[in-house]
Amino acid sequence: RYSDQLSAPGIKSAVPGTSGELDRSAFSRGTSQATALASNAAGRIMELLMELRHNSSYSDIHWDKDNLVPLIKAMLVHGADPKDAQQILQKALKDSLPARKEKEFTSRFIGYGLVNVDRVLSCTQQRATLLGWGSIPRKQKDTETVHEFSMPLPVCMNNKKDLRRLTVTLAWLTPTNCGHKAYRKAKLEIKLPNRDACGVNPGANDHNQINRGTISHNVFEGDAAIQFVQGNILKIRVQCTTPTGELYEEIPYGIVVSFEVEETVYLPIYDEIRTGIEIQVRERTKIKT
Repeated sequence: RYSDQLSAPGIKSAVPGTSGELDRSAFSRGTSQATALASNAAGRIMELLMELRHNSSYSDIHWDKDNLVPLIKAMLVHGADPKDAQQILQKALKDSLPARKEKEFTSRFIGYGLVNVDRVLSCTQQRATLLGWGSIPRKQKDTETVHEFSMPLPVCMNNKKDLRRLTVTLAWLTPTNCGHKAYRKAKLEIKLPNRDACGVNPGANDHNQINRGTISHNVFEGDAAIQFVQGNILKIRVQCTTPTGELYEEIPYGIVVSFEVEETVYLPIYDEIRTGIEIQVRERTKIKT
């Protein structure tokens, strides 16, 4: 769909005047414009990943080309937050829906929310973003394969009541089965068995929305004062099932996880999570030798 309007929102560009004027402009919006913006953002993400791969500080980064596409896909969505749009829409509804239906209803209109790709292109002292990827097999009916990632939790959050946010995004590619109503052979899910270790509440996004498609994205917030002690980790599990029968292909995926506090809170979130990851790597290397 495409439309030109004299007023915002949209992409402002030059247009011919009705009487031949050369100084006229209009705002265009639609799926074509959205595709162009998404492609531009994906290109910026690709440049960042290539820079990381060729940076001597990250010389151990290696990914298969099949993992690159779902990783970019996950990073593109990772900065999306539905909170502001949900509040506006819920205010407009004025309690016309039961509370249990509001999240499901609003998700149909706003999806995962407004995308902010800048949030995933860099970290701050108050925000650490971790990237992961892999290929997960699922070869027998009624069985599943699980990959587990771990994120060190920052000790500086110990017994703090500051608002924190955990964002988890998983994207994958799947073969299709045109003869089955489920269509997609592979279904990947994220499980956070010890989410309470972060002191966050259930996710902001509707679980039915998350279970559709090939992107799982959720935002968790909370301000509970709990213990963050040295060595605590958040477990992040990726599991693969199939609703269409047996699946013999390996499924490439990318996963992005962020943990953050408000920019006005001066806590070394990034430094402590990065240090915790380096300790894990050194210990793993030591065991191998």
